[in-house]
Amino acid sequence: MTGLLLNRIHYPVTTLGPGRRVGIWVQGCTIGCDGCVARDTWATESASRVTVAAVLEWLDSVDGATGVTISGGEPFQQPEAVAELLDGIHEWRAERPIDILVYSGYPLNRLRRDASARRILALCDAVLAGPYVARRATDEPWRGSSNQRLVPLTPLGEDRYRTMPPGGPRLQAVQDGDRLWFIGVPRPGEMDRIADHLSGTGITFTTTTWRA
Repeated sequence: MTGLLLNRIHYPVTTLGPGRRVGIWVQGCTIGCDGCVARDTWATESASRVTVAAVLEWLDSVDGATGVTISGGEPFQQPEAVAELLDGIHEWRAERPIDILVYSGYPLNRLRRDASARRILALCDAVLAGPYVARRATDEPWRGSSNQRLVPLTPLGEDRYRTMPPGGPRLQAVQDGDRLWFIGVPRPGEMDRIADHLSGTGITFTTTTWRA
């Protein structure tokens, strides 16, 4: 079994694709987009390595999911582990209409030129590809900037991702002990505005993932 550098896993996720989804965030990214709100997923030092089998075992406890979204971090920088994970998800979803959406900071044409990336693409229903570019920020859900391409790759992907839905929630708040984290794609400056608002209510932040 291949080890997967994992940042976190959560269900349900409602802001990174249609329906109620399993969200899997891998750890490690060398792209480093300016303005990234998930800087905590960049470093690989002291990262948590788990077996793919452990992630698939956790998925067996999930009921009612309509999709799986894999983000990060950069999934295509762990091609062997992510491909193994996707193979297992295919078996897990065999009798369920569950789609697989993978995020990448690489342009789609670059992914298609790489054999290991093509293997991952062949196991996805859709890919959202391209680096985040702050000056091209968009109000569309699921993606941060207009240069990023949401591309269906299967008939199920065509059905669910042919068009981007208008509006809809962009952020989902999750509390884990004394940690508060947000799932989704915020607008530029939105995280600082949320932090300022919460500070006004007496909630203070010791660390944030979106600041350098």
